Amino acid sequence: MQADTLPPHVPGPPRGGERVRGDLRVIIRAGGRADVIDELPLETYLRAVVPREMSPSRPIEALKAQAVAARSYAIDHFRPLDKAWDVHDDGSSQAYGGIDAERPESDAAVLATADEVLTYDGKVINAVYHSQGGGATEDSRNVWNPADGSVGTDTPYLHGSPDVDGEGVPYDQ
Repeated sequence: MQADTLPPHVPGPPRGGERVRGDLRVIIRAGGRADVIDELPLETYLRAVVPREMSPSRPIEALKAQAVAARSYAIDHFRPLDKAWDVHDDGSSQAYGGIDAERPESDAAVLATADEVLTYDGKVINAVYHSQGGGATEDSRNVWNPADGSVGTDTPYLHGSPDVDGEGVPYDQ
């Protein structure tokens, strides 16, 4: 997948006060409310996401894995049909910190994995991730379920599993 052929990524609206790359677009809504949206290329966006989602002090291979997961998540969320932006700049999507978040270590990981994505059945996956799991993950059908409380759709690549070392200690301890 060529990242430079993708449409500009549109994280937003920025929380304010952050220096950002790209172009800022302002949309005036009914009643005078405004949305400020930062439009920038995907790889530039990742430079400000990877160090916010994982400490740049982590090993380069971990940072590279985070870069691939973050890129996959972002591409899966290119859906401008229902709103003016693709993702939020916080934990509800991916933490985006603008220019001040960028670090040489995470920049190197983004560059080293350019164009790499995670796929399942030939499609880029919704590469959800978290920083704290408590020792296990849950099946997708038990997390993303309909409003009526019934079991949700099974996503084959999102099955629950223990996230512990050989002695049963959660890795996020």
